[in-house]
Amino acid sequence: MASSSTPLLTCLADYADYYGHHAPQKTAIVFGQERISYRALNKQVEVCSCALLASGVKKGDRVAMICTPRPEFWILFLACNRIGAIWVGLNPKYQLDELLYLSADCQPCMLFTLVESEGRRFEYEIRALVSATASLGEVVSVGGDIPGVKSWQEFLAHGSEASDDEYIATMRTVVRSEVALIVYTSGTTGKPKGAMISHYGLCFGALMQMKHFKVDAPSLVINFPINHIACIADNAATTLVHGGKIIFQEQFNPGAVLEAMEKERCTIWGGVPTMIQMVMDHPGFDKTDFSSVEIVIWGGAALPAALIEKLRHIVPRLMAVYGMTETSANVTFTDDYADKTILAGTIGKPDRNCDCRIVGKDGKPVKEGGQGELQFNAEFLMKGYWERPQATLDTFTEEGWLKTGDVGMWMDDGNIKIVGRLTEMYKSGGYNIYPREIEMAIEEIPGVAMAAVIAIPDEIFQEVGCAYVQLCPGQTISSGDLHRACNKKLANYKVPKAFVVRKALPRLPVGKVDKQALKQIHTDSLGES
Repeated sequence: MASSSTPLLTCLADYADYYGHHAPQKTAIVFGQERISYRALNKQVEVCSCALLASGVKKGDRVAMICTPRPEFWILFLACNRIGAIWVGLNPKYQLDELLYLSADCQPCMLFTLVESEGRRFEYEIRALVSATASLGEVVSVGGDIPGVKSWQEFLAHGSEASDDEYIATMRTVVRSEVALIVYTSGTTGKPKGAMISHYGLCFGALMQMKHFKVDAPSLVINFPINHIACIADNAATTLVHGGKIIFQEQFNPGAVLEAMEKERCTIWGGVPTMIQMVMDHPGFDKTDFSSVEIVIWGGAALPAALIEKLRHIVPRLMAVYGMTETSANVTFTDDYADKTILAGTIGKPDRNCDCRIVGKDGKPVKEGGQGELQFNAEFLMKGYWERPQATLDTFTEEGWLKTGDVGMWMDDGNIKIVGRLTEMYKSGGYNIYPREIEMAIEEIPGVAMAAVIAIPDEIFQEVGCAYVQLCPGQTISSGDLHRACNKKLANYKVPKAFVVRKALPRLPVGKVDKQALKQIHTDSLGES
């Protein structure tokens, strides 16, 4: 329904209203057997907005939610948008200490929470959060009842107490430059910081991304955690802005993904490489009808070349993208029908609406072939970190360039190759080593599905690499074979000192390899030896 003439509106909730009038019968959300049209979505967002106002939520207040990807999450998020409240997503997998830290940091006035998730009930966490968070006024349960806690249905019924005049007046005060949500970074290098994403960042970012995806009727499965930028911005926002169909699934399950993609005739298949690989390894993959899928998109890490080759026989348009929480949206994209080398080894080219540079240690932009920190500058980037002025200053240059912490290199065709992370770089015998370069070399070895390299102490070289390797199903490769293959691909000082083959690598909730867990595994192995 969307086209190149899709307007840039003030906030995402405006698109629910836009398609509620222009395509009222079109399906907006699928959740199990439940189907919600755009007319119904817009109405539910309006009711939820009024309920928030009736509960005393004001513009700029934070509203937190412990939830999985399901309709209530999206309706509440859009309702917060509509009245200028700031939404904060909390992962049901978070432990109590994590929930207490985030609640203390953003000070929400309301908390919406699932009754249970994957066998875990949240009564204890709710009591602890209410006791520890002075700002918290009201708690609402989703997906069931909790004694003494208002249910989702009771909360919505409360909305009739808000006047139409109050609703309209509040809605008109929302400005596109204001904060729409706070997304907490993973915190792998310290305590999580809340990136403030604006309405403009979400709306413009969605329009920008679809110009590269080129899908007129987007429909896709969303099962990312609701606290992740990929769920809100890359997937849900981009689909909504273009009048598409969202299929929510509460957890990632490869078989369920395949079933939904075929049944709902999905036009986009996206995810981090781990998710795509797990779907491709599922027994039902070769039996699934992918004829509706127009493009496969991945980001967050590189996809091994062997998988790219297999995917190309199924869907001709493949795309690697790059973005991070702080950029609000993906900002680099590979070209249509790029070859395997580009798709596996680069993150593509920056969008023309986002200035990009690679800066060396001297603070000056590097030219083709030189390595340095990847930086971006655009109006739609995050506004900074919530209540962290110093962290915000440290992340942006004086000229407004966002410092990503990723080490990149310009290729001669204008594509960008990610070499590694500044924070992951280690020195071995005086040489700077970037793990990602080594991981890519290992992943090119036939039979290797994925690799992760960490630095370990060494008496002679101070630090050396230790490679943890996950093989493709049914493959057998010895540590010696991996070492010999790397010697043919890399300078000797880059070749890891140790190779450890594991059935699976530990993952973060979003599917990336958990390198902190690998370091702990290595430390534990030393204690056992």
